Amino acid sequence: MNYVIGELKKIKQVHEICSVVGTYDFVIQVIANDKQTITEIIHLKIRTISKLKSTLTLMAADPDGEFL
Repeated sequence: MNYVIGELKKIKQVHEICSVVGTYDFVIQVIANDKQTITEIIHLKIRTISKLKSTLTLMAADPDGEFL
């Protein structure tokens, strides 16, 4: 797990990493200017980290449906 966290810290758009209890080991917050950039970060930088077993992606949107 320390390896994965170290790799996540190298990604400048990863704003926060929080350890959690349950199905997953941690939750990260990715901040970017648009949905396309976040998608690219997830697919090209995060999901390619070796030793990372699985991911679940949730994107936040305001009440009008605009992604935050």
